[in-house]
Amino acid sequence: MSETFTRWDPVKYLNTEEDIRLYFWAALEEDCGDGKLVKKVLGNISSALTEKHIKNDFGMNGKEISLALSEDPSLSFATVSRIAIALGLKLTTTAADPPPEEIVYRAVSRAEAQGEILDLLAEEPDLCYDDISDKLRIEMEMVVDICIELEDEGVIKVDA
Repeated sequence: MSETFTRWDPVKYLNTEEDIRLYFWAALEEDCGDGKLVKKVLGNISSALTEKHIKNDFGMNGKEISLALSEDPSLSFATVSRIAIALGLKLTTTAADPPPEEIVYRAVSRAEAQGEILDLLAEEPDLCYDDISDKLRIEMEMVVDICIELEDEGVIKVDA
């Protein structure tokens, strides 16, 4: 049995001004920095406004957005800004999230790890495996193995 898939067309779901604003905002949030997603989304918005004749108070209609995109194929910030303003949006900036700290796990013996896990759980009994691994910087596999063994022996209870 073969499955049939249909191509998802976002234009079908752009029915109101709010839909369009949220769609554009999401593209600005998710674009990786090359502008390709924003450009594609603006093309979809242009199509929705043109095809569906969505009543709007935007400063630009679908054809004007399409014209702006064709006049600026590299999609400059000025064009994005002009379209955003026309859509009733204000572009703002926020600091990017710092990259997550890379956890460097320590090399410890099983006996050392077991002792540290017992000490930690004596202080903070409601920790899950992830928390134990992160706090002690011990590989997750070892933490899980030790905790399961200790749970089977009735020594501890850990939330997975």
